[in-house]
Amino acid sequence: MSLKYTDGPVTLPTAAALGTGIRAALNSSNQVVAAGAGQRGIGHLLEDCSNTVAGRDRVAVRPWNSAGTMPGVANGAITPGVSIYAAGSGKVTATAIGNPIGVALSAAGADGDIIEFFPLPVDPELVTISYTATSADDTANSATIDTGFGVQLTRIASVQIVNGSNVRRVPAGAVTIGTGGSAGQFTVADANLAVNEVIVAVVQR
Repeated sequence: MSLKYTDGPVTLPTAAALGTGIRAALNSSNQVVAAGAGQRGIGHLLEDCSNTVAGRDRVAVRPWNSAGTMPGVANGAITPGVSIYAAGSGKVTATAIGNPIGVALSAAGADGDIIEFFPLPVDPELVTISYTATSADDTANSATIDTGFGVQLTRIASVQIVNGSNVRRVPAGAVTIGTGGSAGQFTVADANLAVNEVIVAVVQR
């Protein structure tokens, strides 16, 4: 098997019109989409693709394993030197959501500003899990999330619930690690849990 890409940006078909610096993820059709809250994705767009035609045009993505710095689209004010995190709609934020993905090298004054940041390596011990609450979770005021690991989690470092630009931290006492037949699962209890809110957890296998 020969590799398609061994160096430089990766060129992939896009599923939507996206702007420079948006954090990219792949859908099931191998097309680029904006990464969600807590989702690291595969890299960041290097060019303005807001006029591209979905399913036809290709976009250049700078992968996370590239050398150098990355562009990112802020979802609000960011100060140089602070840790940044994966926000919704492919943007970055100074508000803690899961693991930090980089350190800001330039400032953002408002939503939509493009910053330069230094990407941080992935911690092999910790994994960020994202889950969107269902109507059943809303009714139960809790959600049981299956990581797919198949083994009991060692620990849960943090859990946050994201609703747009609002983020609230879930206390450790409201999170239960599954055992036995529930290996790889954990349950988050929150009296205000609402449908379509995103639960972002940093866990250790």
